[in-house]
Amino acid sequence: MYEQQMAMLTPFQQIQMLTQEIEAGLEATNEQFWCDDEFPPDDSSLYIDGLNPPDYAQDEPIVEWKRPHDMTQDEPKMIADGIEPADIKQGILGDCWLLGSFMSLAMHPQLLQNLIAIDGIKKGYAVFQFFKNGEWKYVIVDTRIPYSTNRKTPLYAHSSKSSEMWVPLMEKAYAKLHGNYEVLNGGSMAVGMVDISGGVSEKFNLTTPEMQAKIDDGSFFRELMRYLSQGYIVGCSNSVKDEDGKQQEGSGNQGIRYNHAYGLERIEHLKDMNNLQLLRVRNPWGSGTGSEWTGAYADEDENWDAVKNLRDRLNYSFKNDGNWWMQWSDWIANYNRVYVCKLFPSSWSQYSIHGEWKGNSAGGPYPVQADRDEESKEGHAKLDSNDRWFNNPQYRLTVTKKTQVIISLMQEDQSTGSKRPYIPVNFMLVRVKSRRDRLYEVDQDNIVLQAAEGGQRFAQREITKTIVLQPTHEKKNVHYIIVPNTEGEGQRLVERPFFLRVFTSEVADLVQLPSTIEQEFKNTWTEGTNGGKRVNEKGQDNQLWCRNP
Repeated sequence: MYEQQMAMLTPFQQIQMLTQEIEAGLEATNEQFWCDDEFPPDDSSLYIDGLNPPDYAQDEPIVEWKRPHDMTQDEPKMIADGIEPADIKQGILGDCWLLGSFMSLAMHPQLLQNLIAIDGIKKGYAVFQFFKNGEWKYVIVDTRIPYSTNRKTPLYAHSSKSSEMWVPLMEKAYAKLHGNYEVLNGGSMAVGMVDISGGVSEKFNLTTPEMQAKIDDGSFFRELMRYLSQGYIVGCSNSVKDEDGKQQEGSGNQGIRYNHAYGLERIEHLKDMNNLQLLRVRNPWGSGTGSEWTGAYADEDENWDAVKNLRDRLNYSFKNDGNWWMQWSDWIANYNRVYVCKLFPSSWSQYSIHGEWKGNSAGGPYPVQADRDEESKEGHAKLDSNDRWFNNPQYRLTVTKKTQVIISLMQEDQSTGSKRPYIPVNFMLVRVKSRRDRLYEVDQDNIVLQAAEGGQRFAQREITKTIVLQPTHEKKNVHYIIVPNTEGEGQRLVERPFFLRVFTSEVADLVQLPSTIEQEFKNTWTEGTNGGKRVNEKGQDNQLWCRNP
């Protein structure tokens, strides 16, 4: 009966009922604080293998777990006197990618309020929500925090304000969602930003020829300015790997660490001040040796004196707080990856689909084909391919006016759920005239977009593309079909769930097209039915081809 009652409630109603039961239980037993048996205060919550702790834990052989009121003389609060990026301090755990995402919450207070579902600190618990596998998931934790007896601070992430608890508690909830804290030791800022916002992420490799061209003509600088003005979350890193493809540790000669996530807070183009292009960057490490940039426009750098009133214009003071300004040329020279999490206002339309590649719908990659107009033996051979791509799920998108469209294809998170590793995936956007028919063959001229092209075909959780679509083409009404697929040519077809999200600046229509029906027949070619190939070796049409079954 209890399970049936819970099943009829929304997820938030379920978590509300759970917290009501917790508080009723505390009152009945005269206990002051709730204890979470699912995420206990021991090594099973800290490490993947408690018998083999990671290297970063060697200096902390004994870990205490303390409640908030044991760590501060003031009254513990979820948020104390507002939030600022400087509030967030990284501990010994290598989760700067997550904390870099947390820093963005200082500039988006509404996101933080959305993540804190229930504040039960006074009763020893808190409920947070994160966006995972296409939906918001609630996570409840007790308030026992891993504590460093050596440093006299929380062992992992914490706030600079001793009474403020949202940072360590949110990190704990995220660790519980993934199984333990150690799983968070290394990760992608693009993943963290989406998990705390529900937005969609795009990653930019600044070393590609395409991005180098956008940097040289100034368009990428303008893009970043627009992203921040629109309230998007932006991060950056310097990805450096050794010959074996492993990430290197260390830093450049001016303080920027390799493979470390930084937050991008502001961009200023001061045309009246020597045409300066400056970016404000933050390190989740906060203050401390080696946490700040030491090049031009670093704190106390002489370049500040060369431009009158520059510090006043930027409202900037010199502090060892993990925050600094650097000029565009230096920023480009020291960072090669940019992560953008796009958030959307309520005026945008949003569509979310839980799909699956399974059985017949696991159609695999799109075959390499030549243009239909190419009259060559090679071209015809490619068009005769016996692919299954058209069996993939298909979704028809219709716009009625010029519309900006952002399409995101996401896989199940490899750290939660089935814990299967990511695979290369792709999606294609094809322009069509029919409102009803599925795609079976595609003219190259009608391919509007392929999400993964060339070297982009690698395993990643989410792949996102932005495009502007028109309702007509060559004065005729058109529609668009989205076809998501797995990649990996020559490998067996993989069955997986996926999450397709579409965001449109104008009202649009998104409909899933009916699945294909597959039947098998056994037959033989006889003298009268053996028609041969459609095109002969000279590239000419074979008139007998129509005799085939």
